[in-house]
Amino acid sequence: MLELYGDPQRNFPKCVRKVKEKFRQATAPLALIAVWNDDEDLDEAEMVQAIRELWHHPEAPAGLQYVTYGSWWNSASIVCR
Repeated sequence: MLELYGDPQRNFPKCVRKVKEKFRQATAPLALIAVWNDDEDLDEAEMVQAIRELWHHPEAPAGLQYVTYGSWWNSASIVCR
């Protein structure tokens, strides 16, 4: 029997919010956003899914090429357009 893991109803919107807050930093013709799991409360799988969905968001910066995500327990994973 597998144990219940994570809280997608809470975590997915939090992941989306965390990346969207970084959109304003991606102003160059080619840009990268780095997201750090500073509160150790975000799951990597949910973050990667949120990043993939945000590529199609109307507010996504035109020059955004990569989003990298890292935490204390995991090296960065990069999701690119």
